[in-house]
Amino acid sequence: MQEVLKKLYGEAVTEENLARFHEELGRRFVSKADFNQRGEELKTLREQNAYQEQELSALRETVLEAEHLRQQLECEMQKHEAEMEAYHAQESEKQLRDAVDRALTEAGARNLTAVKALLNLETISLEDGKLQGLAEQLWELKKENSYLFDMNHQDIQFICPSEQKSHAVTSQDFQKMGYMERLKLKREQPELYRSIMQTNRR
Repeated sequence: MQEVLKKLYGEAVTEENLARFHEELGRRFVSKADFNQRGEELKTLREQNAYQEQELSALRETVLEAEHLRQQLECEMQKHEAEMEAYHAQESEKQLRDAVDRALTEAGARNLTAVKALLNLETISLEDGKLQGLAEQLWELKKENSYLFDMNHQDIQFICPSEQKSHAVTSQDFQKMGYMERLKLKREQPELYRSIMQTNRR
């Protein structure tokens, strides 16, 4: 390179100028070896970038699949909860219906369908295995439609709640009570029930 420059420019090419020339040439150009090395580095970076893009794409698909599965699972859980609520509601309704049928049978109802048609079933509930709101209706129904019940049935007797509160139940009254009346008295007036039971044991 130095000989070529001297042939072109003669004595103008000095060691100092040649050094500056090489310095400037090094700033503007790279050697073939450096060029090839940088090319390999660039190729490696491109390959790494392509691999990372593939990994990122696969990760996005995994995230989307996971979200889809989460939504499916949530939907199935909501469906299961709705089915369980419906099942419990049906089971509770069946238990209430069976309890009412048993109570009406014990009360001597001649026709369960006919008696239930005259009851306000919406006000009857089953709490802790005990029917609430039925005894009062049966008392009124028996009072007004006694033909619906077997008059010879032992458990056909009922006490109106208002009448029960208006006077004390005597031992004689207790002897006339049926099973359901005694059970009701024990639940609503336990002290009186125990007192009568002690009196009857004497």
